[in-house]
Amino acid sequence: MDKKLIITGQIILFLIFISSNVSATWTLTESNWNCGSDNCCVEGDSFGVTITIKNTDPNTFNIDEAYIIDKNGNTIASNKGISFALAKGESKTFTVSGILPTPSSGTGSNAKLEYKYKFHINYDCFLCMWKHEETGFYSRQLISKSDHGCDGDVDCSSKEHCSISNCVSECEPIPCPRGYISDHKCIEYECMSDSDCGDEYQCKNYKCVLVPCECGYRSGHACIKYDCCSDSDCGTGKYCDNHKCYNIECENNDDCDNDEKCEGYTCVKLKCGSCEYVSDHRCVRYDCCTDADCGTGKYCSNHKCYKHECMSDSDCLGVQKCSNHKCTPLSCGECEYATNHQCVKYDCCSNNDCKSNQHCDEKHTCSDLVCNSIQTIKNHKCELNLPIVWGIGIAVLIVIIVLIIGIRKKR
Repeated sequence: MDKKLIITGQIILFLIFISSNVSATWTLTESNWNCGSDNCCVEGDSFGVTITIKNTDPNTFNIDEAYIIDKNGNTIASNKGISFALAKGESKTFTVSGILPTPSSGTGSNAKLEYKYKFHINYDCFLCMWKHEETGFYSRQLISKSDHGCDGDVDCSSKEHCSISNCVSECEPIPCPRGYISDHKCIEYECMSDSDCGDEYQCKNYKCVLVPCECGYRSGHACIKYDCCSDSDCGTGKYCDNHKCYNIECENNDDCDNDEKCEGYTCVKLKCGSCEYVSDHRCVRYDCCTDADCGTGKYCSNHKCYKHECMSDSDCLGVQKCSNHKCTPLSCGECEYATNHQCVKYDCCSNNDCKSNQHCDEKHTCSDLVCNSIQTIKNHKCELNLPIVWGIGIAVLIVIIVLIIGIRKKR
């Protein structure tokens, strides 16, 4: 009996030993570290880590506690409110929260936390017991409280701002050589000197203001005074024009020529329109410049309106034409005559306009020449035919000679 009890006890102890050494394979993934709004992890801050565990073993296991342990073995975060089972291929996401400890190693931005995860696990097997399983060490940046002087400007004095570089922070003076500090910011002045302003402005109480200038012009941040702004600035006998003083040339029109007027103490030439003339220092309009200015039945001549003498040639004599509503004589050429309101060319004006056996008579008509028997036509004239004349002369002379000889014989 004693031997049976001993053997049974040994078997039970062996099964317990085997169950205590049962382990499965699983993976852990960190998906988010929440260390504050600036995501800088600082000693003493609350934090939370979102992790996911996935079962990669054929067997199912249970988890009811999760811890984060630092390098010194201290628990810095935990979640004891979980309780779930993971079958093969299943995963579970949850958060482990705690308070960040002192950095494990390093200083400044190189300081870091070295940590590992520990879980309370039970495997689904006969006589399997709950046990703790741990991961290897992880590491991440963890800033020492002494290296994190501020979280924001509100942690600094009014003339400082919180300078943060790679999660290491400290309050630093705000440089502000050209302004004043308000609410942790440098508010620059609009100006410190005139050169900071436009050409027509000057710096007054750190603001650019327009240079006061009643009688002058603004240039180079100053008021350059004019010679004058009114006649009273120039003295007796002078006047102000375009900020310059000039001698008075006239006070009224009588001091100027007839074709001038007194304007601004100066005699100025009148500029009359095309239908105006100068009279007594002013431009006066003519009665008319075109027929349209005179109205119906009238015309304009030499800037005066007259009634029409004619409307067409038929209103005039035959030797006249209607020109500018006046009957005017036709101006015909040397070889023309006026008739029926137009110039008509004569048949001829010289013999050359006629045939060779004609001449141009007083009525400017080409007439045939009528010559006697001893004449011949030459150059539109009747001229003696010399051979005939000489023949007659010789015949007469012979007759005379014969008669003289006959008379002498009778004696």
